[in-house]
Amino acid sequence: MYQELAEELGVTIVYDIDCGHVPPQMTFVNGAMAEIDIKNGKASVIQYFEP
Repeated sequence: MYQELAEELGVTIVYDIDCGHVPPQMTFVNGAMAEIDIKNGKASVIQYFEP
């Protein structure tokens, strides 16, 4: 399902991540752009705003 949705939307889909309201959690800023780097099952996220 995720693969079909990604192809239809033309975006990468990241799932099964620790984000939300309970630990462990990662905060995503509403309206920010993000770069996600995934290597060996570990990920880093850089968020930024574009004018």
